[in-house]
Amino acid sequence: MFRRATTARLWALLLVALAFGCGRTLRDQNERILKGPLTGDLVRQELADDNRVLQGRLERGEIDEAKSRSLMKLEATDLVDKIDFANIPAAKAWEFGEAYRTAEMWPQAAKLYEEAVKVAPDEDRRVNDTLHLAEALAHLGMAKAAIATAKKVMNAAPSASAPILYGVLYQIAPAAKGQGADVELARLLEQAIGKHQATVVDPKTDAGAAFLRAKGTHITRAYLLASELYAQGGDAADAERARESAKGTAPQRETR
Repeated sequence: MFRRATTARLWALLLVALAFGCGRTLRDQNERILKGPLTGDLVRQELADDNRVLQGRLERGEIDEAKSRSLMKLEATDLVDKIDFANIPAAKAWEFGEAYRTAEMWPQAAKLYEEAVKVAPDEDRRVNDTLHLAEALAHLGMAKAAIATAKKVMNAAPSASAPILYGVLYQIAPAAKGQGADVELARLLEQAIGKHQATVVDPKTDAGAAFLRAKGTHITRAYLLASELYAQGGDAADAERARESAKGTAPQRETR
């Protein structure tokens, strides 16, 4: 069983108190005490509420993205200290895993997502939890294991593959690069690009419309990162090929 980071929690509480005033974090701590034992649903709600508060401050220009991430991590660190890690039900592992992931407590997150993948009730949970497991492994210095894990979602149906490129590009690759597997990581990105291009969404929904609007941007960024990774791995030819591919996917600005 993993030891709870008591010292880290004390520092977290101190820093948040300095940022928001003594005795308070983003929201009144009494809220969490009064709600009783933490369930998976409650953990997700707590994280969503904290994110909502920070998003409001971000939109008002009170904090920047880096500060928002830092404060969210502190809130999650406080939250996980109230979780009985040893007795988390496997069916709820993905919900509790989000708290440990947000707190960047990667050994615990990896353990929980490993359990979550085993009992995933549907394709959506299998894909998302596998990607989160791969992310945790990458942060633990296990790039090759992370890549092998992420490859397991490449058989997802087009209707379930929307999270794949985002997870590989923004969560797994940044943590895994520089660990001696950059060429393999670049190939994983290109696989994810293929899944992204084949993804089927409903353009009439908000989520589907948002996916389509951002599609070209994410693919371009993925090709550029793949090019960088190929170059770092000594594969100049594939680095140039990926760079040229990025040019063909870059969103075009409207001209008048």
